[in-house]
Amino acid sequence: MKKNDKTNVMRVLDSKNIPYKYFTYKPDVTLTGEEIAGDEKYDYLDKDAEKLIGVYCGKEAEKMLAKKEEEPMSSIREDFEKMMAEEREEGREEGREEGRKAAAEEIKAAKKETATARREAAAAKADGIKGMVMDNLEENVPRERVVLKLKKYFAISHEEAENYTLKYGYKTA
Repeated sequence: MKKNDKTNVMRVLDSKNIPYKYFTYKPDVTLTGEEIAGDEKYDYLDKDAEKLIGVYCGKEAEKMLAKKEEEPMSSIREDFEKMMAEEREEGREEGREEGRKAAAEEIKAAKKETATARREAAAAKADGIKGMVMDNLEENVPRERVVLKLKKYFAISHEEAENYTLKYGYKTA
């Protein structure tokens, strides 16, 4: 049996050095305790219900553990509760880790969307600048006036505005 296959009751018993037997079953076979007790092939099972920890977990396991005089039941219960709290915390930590991974994926997707939106906005801005320059060129608006309009409406530098006017058809002054 691997360590991960042990039940919490088994771990408590191990920590107290209390001997026990464990039994496995096939999950696809559903038997009641009465069927097991009445079947000859299960005769090796101890029929004393208080000793079958795997079948009568909770109260029956406590009764058996209480018979051990080495430690009071409250100490065993405290250890068991501590172990359960640790397992809950492990579960919380796993949940936090899953949350961190999901958040990282969401951030990655958001960054990708942001980059796409910025490229699209830059392309739209370039199209708008081109349209303004071409329209003003057709209307024979002086280049310097178009540069001022580009600076005003597109919030670009003087140098950028001049470069756009040259790029889209104005001749150098």
